[in-house]
Amino acid sequence: MTSDWKECIIGDICNSVSETYKGNDEQVVLINTSDVLEGAILNHSKVDNKNLKGQFKKTFKKNDILYSEIRPANKRFAFVNIEDTHNYIASTKLMVIRPDIDKVLPEYLYMLLKSQSLIDELQHLAETRSGTFPQVTFSSELSQMEINLPPLEIQRKIARVLGAIDDKIELNNSINKNLEQQAQAIYSNFIDNCENKIIKVSDITATANTGADAIQKAPIVDYDTGVKCIRVGDMSNNRGIYQWGYSKVTDDVFTQYQLKKDDILVTRTATLGLNRLITSDLNAVYNNGLIRLTVDKLKILPLILYRQFQTQDFFNFISRIESETSVRPNMKINYLLSYEFKCPDIDKQKELVDLITPIMNIKELNIQENNNLTQLRDTLLPKLMNGEIDVDKVEVNKI
Repeated sequence: MTSDWKECIIGDICNSVSETYKGNDEQVVLINTSDVLEGAILNHSKVDNKNLKGQFKKTFKKNDILYSEIRPANKRFAFVNIEDTHNYIASTKLMVIRPDIDKVLPEYLYMLLKSQSLIDELQHLAETRSGTFPQVTFSSELSQMEINLPPLEIQRKIARVLGAIDDKIELNNSINKNLEQQAQAIYSNFIDNCENKIIKVSDITATANTGADAIQKAPIVDYDTGVKCIRVGDMSNNRGIYQWGYSKVTDDVFTQYQLKKDDILVTRTATLGLNRLITSDLNAVYNNGLIRLTVDKLKILPLILYRQFQTQDFFNFISRIESETSVRPNMKINYLLSYEFKCPDIDKQKELVDLITPIMNIKELNIQENNNLTQLRDTLLPKLMNGEIDVDKVEVNKI
């Protein structure tokens, strides 16, 4: 760190703003903690401006940062890049953090606030507070955190380097979304134009079980004694293995719940029916929010069942659970096993897999690249922000 960097606290470079919405728009967009995730605002749907729930009060504007007070480790935060936010209203459980632009670049502040070391420290502070939820506030915790602040020009360079990585990750995600649509279109067209029989998942499943109740999240810093563990949140956020949390497990639990090539995971709580095909043996396990299926490969190929689980027909089947209960939905294994669908014989399945596999291989390469880029970004971020790495020596065009 050079002499022109300054030691300060976060509260010196930004404020938590609480400006109450007083507009009279006919329709508004309500932003709850669940509507922001890892940088993005997920909801832009308008609702009538009447009988709004009491927590929707805060206004925000472009270059603000929305940051959840609850469970910082869930990464419910977003950088506001919307030009016109006049009819957006945020929940009181979201901090609206506004940078002092004379001291800090908004993009730099956002990258600082999403750094893993800061999130880990906030989560620890949240868990030590009394109350129903692990929670932090701007005044008590976030504003008091110490940082090293470089000059604005260095901030711009750091933001440009880290932004280039984020842009590449986003480009790969966009490409993969398109590839997924292509693969599903090929699958649906093939199934619609060949001879099929109706089968149940139970007919072609070799094993089906949920993850272990015993699998618990390891302490944040206890990486050396844990193994990776995929949870429902990792499925819904489509996180790569690098972004999964760690768990402490015994050898016998690891043996029983290790993820293997061709396993299919399906979420059974929270957002039901999200699924993933495991493409290689992993040093990882899964918890009890997920169902793992292994298939009888003499009857069905794993990629075929995975693709069927991407169809609207499957999600219509899953949605019946949510419509039949007023409490938090929970899918039992037997319900998943009862799902019926059209399936061709094994020879036709092999033809279909040959058509889809090249697309899936490109998608998998992009996922692996994003995993590496995420790891690179998370490694660079604290070193750049602490001055351990000279940003002028990092070549953006080689990232």
